[in-house]
Amino acid sequence: IGSQGGSPQQPFKVGSSTTNVKNSTICFAQHEHESRLLNGLVQADGSFFVAFEKRPSSKNGLRFRPKFSLTVHTNSRQTLELVQGFFQGSGNIYENKNKQAAELVIDKLDHLESLVIPHFKQYPLFAGKKQLENFADIVERLQGRQHYAQDGFVALVKSALSLNKTISASRQQWLETLCGESEAPHFQSFEEPQELSDQFVVGLVDGDGCFNINFLAKCDLDLGFHITGDLSQKELFQASQGGEMRYDQAKRRRHIKDQVDSFNDICRIIIPLIDKYTLYTSKKNHFAIFKEIAGLVRKDSHKDYKGFIDILEKAYDMNLEGKRRKLTKEEYVEKYVGIKFCQSRRKI
Repeated sequence: IGSQGGSPQQPFKVGSSTTNVKNSTICFAQHEHESRLLNGLVQADGSFFVAFEKRPSSKNGLRFRPKFSLTVHTNSRQTLELVQGFFQGSGNIYENKNKQAAELVIDKLDHLESLVIPHFKQYPLFAGKKQLENFADIVERLQGRQHYAQDGFVALVKSALSLNKTISASRQQWLETLCGESEAPHFQSFEEPQELSDQFVVGLVDGDGCFNINFLAKCDLDLGFHITGDLSQKELFQASQGGEMRYDQAKRRRHIKDQVDSFNDICRIIIPLIDKYTLYTSKKNHFAIFKEIAGLVRKDSHKDYKGFIDILEKAYDMNLEGKRRKLTKEEYVEKYVGIKFCQSRRKI
């Protein structure tokens, strides 16, 4: 039953807990620096949820499967291997080629209890991911076999229902019928993060950040940066003290965007901040291009034909191989570039 992070559907297994990630030459070290980077990535693309499985052989006909997952684009699969290594090789990595998604899933109770939950207790997540308190309670109850008793079973179902937000109405009604009229349990609150660290913000960028280089008519360039998240994370975005916050509720997409459009702020704040740390997903390549183009724009390299063509070749296909551009690179050159610089030469 769905996850907060949008798990890939019908994945096929491509990795396992036996993956030898500990011997990788590139890995997350278990230090505070990397821990906060990891937390930013989990804040963006991680999930704590409980899957329900109908199983006639189980008492009450139901099996609980708590899971921690982290989902990235398939071209960032190596990032999941690093996170898997951080958690001592636990979990499995799956891929969905149709959705171009890769997912690390850790679902063994012992690993959740001894590795995952202690980490996030020590380095708490922000708004929108506070369900860890509920998740930890469920794992503890299952480890204590409390679900074998009727009252314990009911409490677990209630806990899981309050955790999973994408459960179907029919499945929720069926589970509530199993529970009767009992009240939902209360959970012990974990310590709240005191402030956003730079490492956490960079991890968040690695998950939900976007570096934009827009090629406009008349060969103008527009550089921008934003982080997008669910509206439930409004508190986090307010704490980030970034650029202007914008809300996108069109087509029922309840999103919030922290956006920086000022080129000076991008050069003075955003690039130096991210440059201090390591990005692990495909955003690493995007940022390298973005940083290089920003440097060229500061030198006014885009104002002559050769410099503009150089920028075009480097950046036009930066995101998703340019698939979201209205014009192909060749069409843009034909429509704008030749006219712009021919006119400039005539003026000279």
